[in-house]
Amino acid sequence: MLDIWRTFVRSKAGVVGLIMILLIVAAGLFAPLLTPYSPIEPNLSEALLPPSADHWFGTDDVGRDIFSGVVWGARTSMLIALATVVASTLIGLVVGMAAGYFGGWIDSVLSRMIEVFLSIPAFLFAILILAMLGASTTNIVIALTVTFWPISARLVRGEFIRLKERLFVEAARMVGVRPLAIMLREILPSAL
Repeated sequence: MLDIWRTFVRSKAGVVGLIMILLIVAAGLFAPLLTPYSPIEPNLSEALLPPSADHWFGTDDVGRDIFSGVVWGARTSMLIALATVVASTLIGLVVGMAAGYFGGWIDSVLSRMIEVFLSIPAFLFAILILAMLGASTTNIVIALTVTFWPISARLVRGEFIRLKERLFVEAARMVGVRPLAIMLREILPSAL
């Protein structure tokens, strides 16, 4: 782990990227403390102001502070990203575990399903789902989850196929450990 960190720190682009991500996360977490103006409340008397000491990024056509909108938007973006990553990883984990461990017709059906989802362009698929469900934070998470779970599933499936024939898994089968326990306690930690 220490070697990975040393290699990462040597990369200037990686360090700059990490600093930018940390700044965005901090801005999102501390949005109420960083922004004196509401990101949604209009103030027509301050419409279309240029950047200044009061409004760092200026104001929009109805007088909302653009900096406040960006900072509060970072908070929403982080929420959507976190929920999407968790949901798509969990779905991909379950589907990939089942396909990789059981093999046979289960693997065939689940693999074809993964391939169908991967064959559709992700951006267009997400837009199509949002057009059907309507625009909301929850629906954005659903659309992105449906779009990205096959990536996790394919990776997990490959690892489970590789690991299910190992001796420690065979030993667990021989002593009568149930398949779910083998998947969760034996293969999953190694696959991670």
